[in-house]
Amino acid sequence: MILLFKRKNNLSKLLFLFLFSVFLIAYIKGEEDLENSFTVITPSKVIEEIEKINKGGQIPYRIGKFGEVPFGKTVLAMIFIKEQTDGSNYWCNYDTTSTPTEIKAYSSIYKEYIPMILVDQGQCSYSKKALNVQLRGGSVMMIVDDDNNLNNNDKYNILDLRGNSIKIPAIVIPRNYGDIIKDFIREQKINKTEKLEDTIDPIIVSIKFSAYNPDGTIEMNLFMSSDDLNAINFFKEFEKYKNILRDKLKFNPIYKYHDYKLLEHDNNIKNKGTTPCFSKNDIKYCSTNNTDLKIVNPRFVLLENLRQSCIFINHGVDTYWKYMIKFGELCTNLLFPIFNEECSKTALYQIKLNDKDYNKIETCMQDLIDFNSKVDDDFQLYNYRKVYEYPLITLNGIKFKGIWLPRTIFNSICTSFIKDEKICGSPKVQDLSKNSQVYPASLIIFIILFLFLFTIVLVICYRRIAYRSIEQTLIEKIHTETIRSIGKHSQKKDEKDNLEESS
Repeated sequence: MILLFKRKNNLSKLLFLFLFSVFLIAYIKGEEDLENSFTVITPSKVIEEIEKINKGGQIPYRIGKFGEVPFGKTVLAMIFIKEQTDGSNYWCNYDTTSTPTEIKAYSSIYKEYIPMILVDQGQCSYSKKALNVQLRGGSVMMIVDDDNNLNNNDKYNILDLRGNSIKIPAIVIPRNYGDIIKDFIREQKINKTEKLEDTIDPIIVSIKFSAYNPDGTIEMNLFMSSDDLNAINFFKEFEKYKNILRDKLKFNPIYKYHDYKLLEHDNNIKNKGTTPCFSKNDIKYCSTNNTDLKIVNPRFVLLENLRQSCIFINHGVDTYWKYMIKFGELCTNLLFPIFNEECSKTALYQIKLNDKDYNKIETCMQDLIDFNSKVDDDFQLYNYRKVYEYPLITLNGIKFKGIWLPRTIFNSICTSFIKDEKICGSPKVQDLSKNSQVYPASLIIFIILFLFLFTIVLVICYRRIAYRSIEQTLIEKIHTETIRSIGKHSQKKDEKDNLEESS
């Protein structure tokens, strides 16, 4: 459905939008916002309807669990809707990946607004819709929820392999706000005539993605379990970025414990049985089997969670990180998984810890059950942060919603939270984060100057050669003409002399 400005829009409205756009574009470059916000800039009719629901004029929204989210940015967008007359969902079709004509027309005229595509639920996964939106020119996908609240937006997950291909962010808004937007556009479509000047008013919105006061450091919480392969692989893959961030990164692992009231429990870590729980403060902290790693005794997972927590508590983040990498290499290889206490000991010894260190770790594990609040804190954080799936990362309290790739996480950190050019602005970091060849600015300037000077020298040399060639040609021509003239003169003189002698 084509959304273009009316040809008869008055000059003041166009001037207002232009000035407002320039202001916000300038604002994007250096301003971080402390709160998410989603507001409609124009038209006034939509703004009035939204204010009937929310006097502040704000549209509540949540961020979907895929795409690269521009944390710390403010963006301007124009809303597009593409609907099928047969009732099917346009964004579920793979018939074509060509950009719809309305987005093409918009992109060539109103470059200050990114295209936001509004989609409904149903008929296919959101990952499929998002990939189609991305392939067809959309920059943001806006989902209209079935309900008027957003208590659980975790249903908007990536459930297939398309997730890693999606670059655009997705946001979710309540149904009552989405209905206002859709009704306005549909009403205009019904009242639209065939006259060219009766094109449709656009809906322009401003979206601010919070960065929560970036102060030069980043607190990263990793919600995980010791048997989760994605979390374990993260340590090896993210290590180079951890080394780049150094003391800017404040890392903390948060371990998952389940509460199963009916299961048996045993609080002694020396027990080698299969009891999957221990009990504390009237809560049973339990673990489950992992068939991928061939873990038949869930107590191994429970004790490994405690063991890893104690390595972190007693030996710090660097030793913990080394252990997690070694543990992943030795104990969680899918071809030969050895997820047990013996493998854990081997990993500890290979990172230069000894029997004395291991005994301290075991004492700490028992203390975590009997006294320490670390387990309670981890358990409560999952509920408080509404973490329903793991592994999950939070950055300064914000759930990371982008692609689960280390370079993408690092890009988000540098975009939103770290303002250190030595870390985020160096060619080395850009090469790691963007996966592309990047050269220093000084080298680029040198190459440009060299080419410029080379061109000047080339032109000067060419002119000199050309001038010499022309000069030589002229000399030769003059010489030839002179000889020719002398020859003619001599011939005439001879003829004259012959005539005089004959007479």
